[in-house]
Amino acid sequence: TAANAIDPLVRLLGDGRRVRSETPQERAAAVLANLARSGDNKKAIVEAGSVQPLVAMLSSDSLDAQIYAAGALSHLAALGSNRPTITGAGAIKPLVALLRNDAPESQKFATGALYHLASSADNKVDMVNAGGIPLLVAALQSRSSEAREHAAGVLSTLARTQGGNKKAIFHAGGVMPLVVLLSDPRPATQRHAACAIWGLCD
Repeated sequence: TAANAIDPLVRLLGDGRRVRSETPQERAAAVLANLARSGDNKKAIVEAGSVQPLVAMLSSDSLDAQIYAAGALSHLAALGSNRPTITGAGAIKPLVALLRNDAPESQKFATGALYHLASSADNKVDMVNAGGIPLLVAALQSRSSEAREHAAGVLSTLARTQGGNKKAIFHAGGVMPLVVLLSDPRPATQRHAACAIWGLCD
């Protein structure tokens, strides 16, 4: 970053469409995903124009490209000021669609991004409308511990809002996996699961 690598890396993404494995676009997304872990880089990466191509890459034919793009967006969404740009680029629908892939890394980053974006009421509605509830319920049993934690976190926010969400989580079979997560090794997962169950009990 001190050598001003962010701008040329973003340019390598192109428009993010039709990205294949082992290409400069895919590798640039991988590097940006790692750089986005640093709080100092999150704003700069977004300001360089990375969001639109990263969102496009979520629908790539390359699973690795999808994972790197989701990883970058997950880290970028941790900064609140980046979230409107990410949702404005249409990220929610392809992030929800990515949950259909049972690869642990795919679920880890897709649920992580959705967890950060669920801070907005409008975004919650978009997640539900994109068919997110049954996919998030399925992610409660992911092989990725981070995916389980983030899926429980999103469901806890949905379960504490509209009554329709509570019914949808219940009918998607969400109660039993949430109960199981009360004994998860990760305290944050336990907390989210308990909050979700509390919301469903209301």
